[in-house]
Amino acid sequence: FLLEVETELSDRALTQGLLDRGVRVRCLSDYYHGAGPRPEHCLVINYTGATRDQALLLRQVLAQVLGE
Repeated sequence: FLLEVETELSDRALTQGLLDRGVRVRCLSDYYHGAGPRPEHCLVINYTGATRDQALLLRQVLAQVLGE
């Protein structure tokens, strides 16, 4: 699913902040190859096989990264 977040962080800083805390996600802008403006701050969340605990961890880590 796609999760759009409000932040002043760049997509690169956002995904790196998550990765530094053990959560690997991609942004929709990583997949964009159009001529118009790139979509920003939209996370592509792959939840196939994810547990409830992993989903809660994502929420917690995302809150930490966005709060910085």
